Amino acid sequence: MSQTKRNICIFLIILFSLGIIASMGIYYAHNSDYIIERGNVAQLNVHSILAGNLYADYSSRKLEALEKERTICKVVAITSAIGLIITIIVIASSKKSVSTTISNESSESNTLDSSSSPLSIKLNEINDLKEQGLITDEEYTALRNKILNL
Repeated sequence: MSQTKRNICIFLIILFSLGIIASMGIYYAHNSDYIIERGNVAQLNVHSILAGNLYADYSSRKLEALEKERTICKVVAITSAIGLIITIIVIASSKKSVSTTISNESSESNTLDSSSSPLSIKLNEINDLKEQGLITDEEYTALRNKILNL
């Protein structure tokens, strides 16, 4: 993963985390106001029913505003959580593809294709690698045996 993509992912993780924290903070900060207002509306409905109005359905603008605010907080928290999960999945899949690419490249560089050149050239190549100290004696023997089909 490039440094730019990594920085963007880190920024998104921070942004989504702050979205969750802020929305839940607002949600719970106004929770007592919401409960009090719900109690006030319920009390008005009870008094109205006791007074003979069986179809009482009082509400208040404050309660409606608090319900809208709570809904917005829930939507922001859920959206932020989804964004956070997607960002984490992108990072995880990126790390997996990078490690797969690295292992594929290293396995390709460690194997020599005996069909691409004559045996003597291949043997000279691995001998040069051994003399330069780039491969061990065991690796040299294994490659030599592979080239010679032993």
